[in-house]
Formats: sequence, C-alpha cells, structure tokens
Amino acid sequence: MYLTHVRHKVKDYDVWKAALDNNAELLFEKCGCIDTFIVQVNGDPTDVVIINTWPSKEHWDQFLKTHDSPEYKGKVKTGEDG
Repeated sequence: MYLTHVRHKVKDYDVWKAALDNNAELLFEKCGCIDTFIVQVNGDPTDVVIINTWPSKEHWDQFLKTHDSPEYKGKVKTGEDG
C-alpha cells in the first residue's frame, strides 16, 4: 500500500469538490486508487489536502503520468479560473 497527500488552495470548495467528484474515475479510479480522503486545513475550505491510498508506488506513478497527459487536461473540467 502506498499513501500520497497533495495540498491545494482552491477558490471555491464546493465548485472544486463537485469537479473532483465528477472526474473521480478519470482522476483516480482508472489508475487504481483505492480510497480518497479530503481534509480542510484548520477548517479553511480554500486550503485542502487530498490523501490517496494506492496499491503500489507504480500506481501513483501511473496517475502522475496520466495527470500530465494532454488527454487528461482536455477532459477534466476544474471549475476553477486559475
């Protein structure tokens, strides 16, 4: 098992979370993500940490490769303006 965490600043938590939910299959499930947890840092809804559980580091590496691909960037709608 391999755990990762990524911290993001978002403009609008509700918009960001809806976009994450709408893209979960493309973002995580196709790369083998087992589970995802989201926490707000000190209760600040614009400061979030995403914790993912992966079967292995190789699955995380595949996610990173997919995340940087033009195909991914063309499909994911973030709901954020920057």
